[in-house]
Amino acid sequence: MSPLGMFGPRTGHKHLYAELVRFHELDRKTKLLLKEIIQKFDVQRPAELFVDPAILLKAIKSPAFAESVDDLQELYKSWFGGQY
Repeated sequence: MSPLGMFGPRTGHKHLYAELVRFHELDRKTKLLLKEIIQKFDVQRPAELFVDPAILLKAIKSPAFAESVDDLQELYKSWFGGQY
């Protein structure tokens, strides 16, 4: 194990978020949309977007994302299934 142990450069919320984005093979448009959600709602642990449907629901219902609601709904359905 490195001197940094489990707190080395490949751990933490930013790395996990990056790995999840890569795993899901998100396109540029979706990555930008998620970045905007993270900024507008001050999401402290961005990886939670992938496991907490409440964050996407908040964006779907927000007037700030009215132009992206179809994309957000599609993302919600693909990640969490069913209706929101």
